[in-house]
Amino acid sequence: MNAKPIYSNSFKKFLSESDSRICSILHRLDLKDRPSSIVTTKDINYITNRKEGLISYLPSNRPHIMNEDYAWSRQGRESARAGRVIRKLFDSRFISRYLTDKDFEDFTNLYRSEFNDQGLQFILHDCDAIGNVYNMDRYENGGTLDNSCMNGDGDYMEMYESNRSMQILALVNERGELCGRALVWHNVIVNGNPSRTITFMDRVYVSDDFMFEMFVRYAIDKKWYYKVNYKNGGNIQQFVNPDGDKEDLVLRVNLDTEFDSYPYIDTLSYGGDGFLSNDPSDTMYTYQNTGGDRDGAYWDDINDCSISCSDDVIYIERGRYRGSNTHIDHAVDVDGRYWWVDDNDIVEVDGNWYEKSDDDIVEVDGDWYRNDDESIAYCECDYEYHLTDDLVYHDSRGWILLENAVKVKDVIYHKDEVEELV
Repeated sequence: MNAKPIYSNSFKKFLSESDSRICSILHRLDLKDRPSSIVTTKDINYITNRKEGLISYLPSNRPHIMNEDYAWSRQGRESARAGRVIRKLFDSRFISRYLTDKDFEDFTNLYRSEFNDQGLQFILHDCDAIGNVYNMDRYENGGTLDNSCMNGDGDYMEMYESNRSMQILALVNERGELCGRALVWHNVIVNGNPSRTITFMDRVYVSDDFMFEMFVRYAIDKKWYYKVNYKNGGNIQQFVNPDGDKEDLVLRVNLDTEFDSYPYIDTLSYGGDGFLSNDPSDTMYTYQNTGGDRDGAYWDDINDCSISCSDDVIYIERGRYRGSNTHIDHAVDVDGRYWWVDDNDIVEVDGNWYEKSDDDIVEVDGDWYRNDDESIAYCECDYEYHLTDDLVYHDSRGWILLENAVKVKDVIYHKDEVEELV
């Protein structure tokens, strides 16, 4: 008979507090009193963390040994990369039906951001050091930091360095190399109301994907707002507030804008004399040029503003704005065709975009799911999909709604069957 996996207390804490699909599944199963066919101990057991970002485990063919202080002995144990180890816990059929490579990638990045020994530390610099940070030696690892168009362009940062309400958050390793950075904007006016101001962390650039989560945790600890799309330049008006809720915000920063050169700005990329904004309709200048200039010769037909670089112009092929040009940050690829990102006929599900008419997705209680998502199931009571929390499994009739379920002598029946029996 399959046994429940045994986790260390620190690994249990990580599962319970981490926001990933795999963590949620393992945590829920660990809370149950009985083993589950979803996970297996046929290969590994006695799971715990290691500071080097690896997972330590005991192969199931080796005896579990306790030290004199009742701690787990390291004798016979092995360590490996987080994603590789955690795959061994799941039944292969469950993986093929319900988990994706992205699920394991998300788990690995969260785990590595929690448990690493690379000597990483954050330094929050004031505005006058912003140019120096952009010019720092980088830990080159092929991440988004390596691909940033402003690397080495510290001379373009004079506008930032003159704004006393700005800072830059830098992540450095033990050799002093830059591993990540994000601008931090203070005293930002919200929705045109000068009496409401916030601090927000801008787009994050990192040398390794797991570092994204480190920046997010830092922002959460500081009670800053941060972008919903903190990994890229999209959705520049969507933010996560200190309570963890999403908000659509129009932001404005008042600052001196008269300089000889300008940086490429990810979020507050529009503006006029003396201010920056994330509102395309409030535009005299655009700051999306990598050559130190502002404005541009290309026009965004949807947002009615200029686009600085021809490489950023996308032709919308489907949907409401078919035939229009827009900035690449406001377009998404859906099955090989570009749509406006806020088109009512498309939706993002588990990191991928779909037409709402796609047979692979379904709307349940106002939210969209892939139809093979384990949190929903098809109910033949009404020929609709429902959350599994609202269903119960019936041996002969499959899933049925809880409101239609009746228990008779510890056996679940559909209420119609009970009426027939009576």
